[in-house]
Amino acid sequence: MPLQLRHAVPEDIPEMRQVYYSAFGDTFIGSRVFTSDIDASNRFFQKAFTDDIADPLCELLVVTHKSSPDSKDEKVVSLAKWALPGATEGQIDICAKIHIKGFFFITCTLM
Repeated sequence: MPLQLRHAVPEDIPEMRQVYYSAFGDTFIGSRVFTSDIDASNRFFQKAFTDDIADPLCELLVVTHKSSPDSKDEKVVSLAKWALPGATEGQIDICAKIHIKGFFFITCTLM
């Protein structure tokens, strides 16, 4: 069960959404905000994660799992987002400020 930590790339976004829904979709707020309208949530996360990947003041990381070291069947199983130190208040998004300044979330799904 080799795990790898790396920067997220746009091709990871569909699996990143699924990890997020798995972690937060069954919570009181998550079930009403994110999973009640999956199409709208998918569009929201597609844009948000795309913007985060392109933002030099943001680190968006994923942990991937492969069934064997040589396999090509990489699956995103966790993600984390940080607003980098030195980012100004206007550059830290509202979600980061709600949690801990500079730290957004770490989500993980069971394999």
